Amino acid sequence: MSKVPLPFAAPTVTAKIVDGARWGDPGSGSAPGAGRGVLGSTAAVLFFDWPGQVRLFFDWPGQVRLGRRGRGTSQAVETVVITGASSGVGRAAALAFARAGARLVLSSRSAPALEQVAAECRALRAEAHARAEAATGNAAQAAAQGRAEAGAGVKAGGPAGSRVEGGARAQGENAGGVTVVVADVTAPETVEAVAAAAGDRIDVWVHTAAVMAYGRFEDVPAEVFDQVVATDLLGAATVARVALKRFRRQGPKRGRGVLIFGGSLLGTVVTPYTSSYVTSKWGLRALVRALRLETRDAPAIHVCLVSPGAVDTPIYRNAANFAGRIGRPPPPIDRAEKVAAAIVRCARRPRGTVTVGAANKLILFGFLATPPLYDFLVGPLMRLAGLSREKVAPHPGNVFAPPPPSAESVRGGRRRR
Repeated sequence: MSKVPLPFAAPTVTAKIVDGARWGDPGSGSAPGAGRGVLGSTAAVLFFDWPGQVRLFFDWPGQVRLGRRGRGTSQAVETVVITGASSGVGRAAALAFARAGARLVLSSRSAPALEQVAAECRALRAEAHARAEAATGNAAQAAAQGRAEAGAGVKAGGPAGSRVEGGARAQGENAGGVTVVVADVTAPETVEAVAAAAGDRIDVWVHTAAVMAYGRFEDVPAEVFDQVVATDLLGAATVARVALKRFRRQGPKRGRGVLIFGGSLLGTVVTPYTSSYVTSKWGLRALVRALRLETRDAPAIHVCLVSPGAVDTPIYRNAANFAGRIGRPPPPIDRAEKVAAAIVRCARRPRGTVTVGAANKLILFGFLATPPLYDFLVGPLMRLAGLSREKVAPHPGNVFAPPPPSAESVRGGRRRR
């Protein structure tokens, strides 16, 4: 009996136990570019490899993903643009990239708050630069000693530049390295100005600008609802339009660059009293997926979504409120710095979707697997844990204008894990 030829080549199947801390790192035998971060002590991975460097991989615990072998190298992170840099996760991300020595272009609606975060970033970049120079000096001294011992007779000199992990910087570059641009993502011309301020190259664009409104749908004024959607969804589309146009002009092969959006668990589940925010985040998740499909012709352009659960930031207190009680993040609550660290990892080794939050998968499972039970519980739980006991009169919050600088910070003051 003759064999029927398959229309495609049979894959080579390999099973491996991978160190969870190195899952996604070059040379670990793991999924290239996955950048998994912490999976626990180990991860069981099943690889299916086809000719042409195509790899399908299943990890446990984890998910099914498609990748390419040999693409595990870290992305260059030299110039980073952050829209929404004055508060919360965006501000924490700015500080994290500054610690890595990246050149920054920071943007938000608030000039005073931007100047505050820029000053902090300049100080952190100066420290990173000093550490890099010290390391460079030590390396040069060791090299000179080695050549002398080998009888080379060559007088050693320092290298022309230095590199900090995740962000390169020239040794002679101004240690400031931080530019601020006041912009509103609902005004496209101001977003164009942000891109222009970055100069000829943008390696990473992080977009976290968002506003929020609490209240029953019929109690939230139409103009407030519309403005939340305009900022959180249409503003993200404006940023994507500007960033991708710039990325397409960079690099030798149809462009390069990493675009990272700040998503939310509320882009995959629904809670009451936050209808405009939930609508925007569900729309953002769809937009990111569409952009990812449309940039498949440019392998070096990455569109990513980092989706945390509840995070301790000022967005809840600064939100518009028509619920009568000030909003708060329901537990478990993560620190903004944890989400920022995930953003930095995603910038270095891009992944399509990154979830931050211990309870996210459990909540999503309840939403998808047991809808009646979820719907029965989510209202009472939201009133208990998502709204504080602090009464407040109806107000538009920061939906139409930025709050005072004193209300903008990394943290919102809630208890954190």
